[in-house]
Amino acid sequence: MSEKQLPIYYEWNGKTIKAKNKPVPKSFLAVTGTIIGQDTIENFKRDYVLGHLINGKIKFFYEHSNTLPIQSKGKLILCKL
Repeated sequence: MSEKQLPIYYEWNGKTIKAKNKPVPKSFLAVTGTIIGQDTIENFKRDYVLGHLINGKIKFFYEHSNTLPIQSKGKLILCKL
């Protein structure tokens, strides 16, 4: 697979969501004017959630920041409902 086809994995540090130490792209965000680097799931557009990817399968969906575990064994991936 080329680099463009690979999925982007996200990290949750308890405060913000980042992808490879970069902020979430603005095309995924519904709320504009937020503090740069402090993006949460609540700022996503209505159709997007974070999925918890374990062994190549999405096991859980997260729609709110308070349900995200701070340390997760799998990877988080942006999913469109």
